[in-house]
Parts: sequence; C-alpha cells; structure tokens
Amino acid sequence: MSIVITVYDLAFIYAHLADHCQLPFITSEKDEHDRALLSSEYRSLFVSMSLGIIVCRKQLFGSLGLYNVVPRNLSGGWEPQVRLFEGQMCVCELMSKNDDLPWYRLVFEWKDHEGVVTSSEARFFCQTIIMKGTQHLVETVYNNGEYYEILMECSNGNMVTLELRISDPREDQKFRDLLFRIREEYEMIDEMMQ
Repeated sequence: MSIVITVYDLAFIYAHLADHCQLPFITSEKDEHDRALLSSEYRSLFVSMSLGIIVCRKQLFGSLGLYNVVPRNLSGGWEPQVRLFEGQMCVCELMSKNDDLPWYRLVFEWKDHEGVVTSSEARFFCQTIIMKGTQHLVETVYNNGEYYEILMECSNGNMVTLELRISDPREDQKFRDLLFRIREEYEMIDEMMQ
C-alpha cells in the first residue's frame, strides 16, 4: 500500500503548523524579535492556504517603480507624474484546490534596507487581483508600448491604475516574456474549453 501526498495536503499541513505550532524557546529580546519576524513570515506565506490557495512559484523583478496615472478623461494634455513606489515585484503563480487552472497575482514590496530584514507584511506595498484567465489578465495588465498600466487592488474593493516602469532592460524583457507566456497559456486553455 502506498500513500500519496498532494500539494493540497502539504498546504493544509503547513497552514496547520503555522496556526498551531510553537516556535523555539525565547532567551533574549533578539530571539523575541526573530520569532516575531518568523511568525509573520509563516502567516504571510500560509494565510491564503486556509482559503485553499497556495503559491507554487514566484518570480522576482527588481529595479522598478510605480507612478500615478491621470485618467484620460480628466487629462488636459501633459501632467507631471509622481513616483509612488520604488522596490520589487513578485509574480506569484497560484494553485487552488477548487480549480485546476493556474492563477497569477502581481505583488509589490519595498526592498529591505542594508542588513535589516523585515517581514513580508512590513514590505508589502500593493497587489493586483488574482488573475484567473485571459479576461482578468487583459483587465489587469495593459502594455501601452513603453510602460505597463497595472490595475491595483485597494482597500474596500476599490481599484486604481498605476504605471509600472522597469528600469533594467533585461528584467523588462524577462517580464514581457513572462506576460507573453501567461497570455498564451490562458488563450490555449480558452480554446480547449470552447
């Protein structure tokens, strides 16, 4: 008799461990700080697992900024743009126990300062909705030629468009290639489901 453990089983185990396991003994204030960081890392990594969603792959992009976008109907020509964020972007490929299709989300985080490691909760800036197909991808990421317009998810269900600029040409090309692969993957899935 063999036992098969799926990714979903592992997700449940990790979520259970994050919720119920005690971390190592605390012997100093530094240990207390390390435990708090570790605990928040567990929470941020596994918080979505209780919802049946896990991060199965991450791809990081650094050297980028997010800028405000003036709505076209309110634009009187040229308006100055303000850089709102400078940091890194993580393209997360997600799996759900309720759906066999790959989902994606863009998460933007501040970079750690030299020698100071912060929790992912402290680094978090903003994120997109979970993109579950071609329609969500097209609505969320728009390539205007030179830059990208990204629809961000805000509190209370509000959405705001920000302009993504990747300064490193190699990373920009890598991001373009990734978007192309995701779009092709979703289009193939759409064709199979018709």
